[in-house]
Amino acid sequence: MKNFNFLLLFISIFLNTQGFSQIRLDSGLVGYFAFDNNVVDSSVVGISGTPTNVTSVNGIHGVPNTAYNFNGINSKIEFTSDLRSITNTVTISLWIKTYTSVDNQFLVEKYNWNVDKGFAIFLSDGKATLQVRNTDGIGAFTPIVNSTTIVNDGNWHHLLGIVSGNSLQLWIDGNFEASESLTATNPDLTNSMSLSIGYNELNNSRYFSGDIDQVRIYNRTLNTQEIIKLSTKGSPTGINTTLKNYSLNLYPNPAQKVINITSKDGNVKRVMIFDMSGKVVFNETGNTPMYTVNVAHLMKGIYLVKVFTAKGESVEKLIIE
Repeated sequence: MKNFNFLLLFISIFLNTQGFSQIRLDSGLVGYFAFDNNVVDSSVVGISGTPTNVTSVNGIHGVPNTAYNFNGINSKIEFTSDLRSITNTVTISLWIKTYTSVDNQFLVEKYNWNVDKGFAIFLSDGKATLQVRNTDGIGAFTPIVNSTTIVNDGNWHHLLGIVSGNSLQLWIDGNFEASESLTATNPDLTNSMSLSIGYNELNNSRYFSGDIDQVRIYNRTLNTQEIIKLSTKGSPTGINTTLKNYSLNLYPNPAQKVINITSKDGNVKRVMIFDMSGKVVFNETGNTPMYTVNVAHLMKGIYLVKVFTAKGESVEKLIIE
């Protein structure tokens, strides 16, 4: 029986490994803005943005300062006009939360109708819209694909749009919503406008009212498994982030090489560190008033630190620079 159980465990691990081996969410990633109280681009491109009148708020996992609120009047985040290796294929992924009923509020765009080039995701009648601006050599055309799902209900929703060759696709919360075909086989998405979040740069208008988190830009199409992975919110670590209390002291934070952890609740008996996908990247036990952890091996980004003492558990956000 023991051998049989081990065999089942092995098969389970093997199948999970095979499934996740196809998920490479860093491949083709040319813009990644986690909005962890900054507008840093964590992709290989590394071109960070300039925020205007945005406010840090709780993100999709309920962690403070991990998303931005846009006021619908003059809030925006602007990046440069760099093409980010995007020519005729792009995938835009983001999370939004809004109650707005105002039409044509832009979410993510690099869009210029003066030269008939570019792409944009925006809201229309409480639904998501993906639009491409392009010309087929005869005249301008602006294919549009609309969601059927209402996304202005005050809940977090994952939006994902794909432009690939002559096809447009729109996905909401991991579900395929709609598609549209272009008359051009390979639309030219390049233009000199900035990549912008929260408004339309060309007219300095169409400002978005609501929260935005976890914006990703790819220069390739994503497969269904990757889309579902991005749209799965849940808890980033499988732990209750409301466990945080103010008896915990973690410093320096942000950190680069080491962190020190103390607690007013007594000796630190165990420390676990999770990345935002829920993977455990550190797990050690001890019994000391100050626990020092080497974090030099961790990639830049946001993590959750779970600390165990004799009186219970606490959670703290950690930023690695």
